[in-house]
Amino acid sequence: MEGDKLESELKSVITDANVLIDYLAADRKILKLIAGIFNEVYIPFDILKEVKQLTEKQATSYGFIVYYPEADTYFKSANTSNGLSFEDNICIIDSKKNGWGIVTNDSKMRKKCEDEGVEIFWGMQLMILLIRKGSLSKKDAIRTAEKMKLSNTRITEKNLKDFILKINQI
Repeated sequence: MEGDKLESELKSVITDANVLIDYLAADRKILKLIAGIFNEVYIPFDILKEVKQLTEKQATSYGFIVYYPEADTYFKSANTSNGLSFEDNICIIDSKKNGWGIVTNDSKMRKKCEDEGVEIFWGMQLMILLIRKGSLSKKDAIRTAEKMKLSNTRITEKNLKDFILKINQI
């Protein structure tokens, strides 16, 4: 998990739906802590619509900024054929336009971000940043990661073991 640096605290990021869904299923209180890692955390309205467990009011109470992308972002996203969803393209287009990093667990999106030079943060990587900042205990991070694995079949046993190894090195 490269990029596990506190220097990113000043960075603004845009988040994909999958990370929000994972934390909502595992431990909602961590969502409240995430906004403290970064300068600003943006959620496009279209991403928020994908997350049925989170209202706009809840998102803003957690410190996230819900916004409506500009018309040119919608146009570019609708007319891009790169194997990513409309919503994923919104994240990439706005991240490039605004100099934001992207928080996602989507491996296709990660590859596109690497190709486009966009900084990426994995979902569980946020807990590493919170531990380093002193906002989250290692025990709570491991418990949350285990819950994430149970609710998200794309998180493998190897992902979990790698995460625990990384935490134990802090």
